[in-house]
Amino acid sequence: MTAHTTLDEIFSAIDAVDFPDIPRSAGEKGAQARQGGKPGLSQHVREAPEPPVDEEPER
Repeated sequence: MTAHTTLDEIFSAIDAVDFPDIPRSAGEKGAQARQGGKPGLSQHVREAPEPPVDEEPER
């Protein structure tokens, strides 16, 4: 591992990491993109709202 000298290098190294264990539907990805977030915060790290429930539970 090399030493990073600037914050830009650190952020680009962090953004290059992929987290395949966090499945996101196309709708969730779109909601994350519209929501935005702090500068430099990767999309997979942002909190996304849960998708709506398709059916009401029986009472």
